[in-house]
Amino acid sequence: MLANVSWTGLAVLLEESYPVGTLFTLSLSLEDKPQDFTMEIIHLQKVSGDPRILHGCRFLDLSAGEEDHIQSTLIRHQMREANIREFGTGFETQNESFEL
Repeated sequence: MLANVSWTGLAVLLEESYPVGTLFTLSLSLEDKPQDFTMEIIHLQKVSGDPRILHGCRFLDLSAGEEDHIQSTLIRHQMREANIREFGTGFETQNESFEL
């Protein structure tokens, strides 16, 4: 389960614990455009009240275009969430989604 996404990486909650330094490929849909990213696990954390382990991961080998795409998608998503909190509507622009 995807816990959060930032410009430099993301966190996922997993049933199993994988060691720091593990590399894997993640398929992430940003604005309904699936892309594969190479990720590295950089830290693990137990979450109170949850048997799963939080795995902090960073993006590896992002092109400038991929980095810009992630950043702009996150900014639009954050603006939409802020509008929902403040005004009760997201002022629909584009369909942002973050899915594994």
